[in-house]
Amino acid sequence: MSMDMIWQYCQRKTWRRDSKINLFLFLHTIIWAIAGICLWSLISIFILRDIGWMLTFAGYAAFFPGFIGGIMCLWNHDKK
Repeated sequence: MSMDMIWQYCQRKTWRRDSKINLFLFLHTIIWAIAGICLWSLISIFILRDIGWMLTFAGYAAFFPGFIGGIMCLWNHDKK
């Protein structure tokens, strides 16, 4: 699922622009957090089995590529 696909889904809603932006950032952040948890579940088979590591993987994935990446994507959409 790409950022543009998520943004197009949000654009189809008949909501105000700021509500669409909030929905996009929420969905994008959640998807990246789930990706971080999936990565942790693969790594935890061998090492880093503590739940704290799961939160670390999910948190970093949610914040940096999820939230910050989503903001940068929206910033680029505004320039088009």
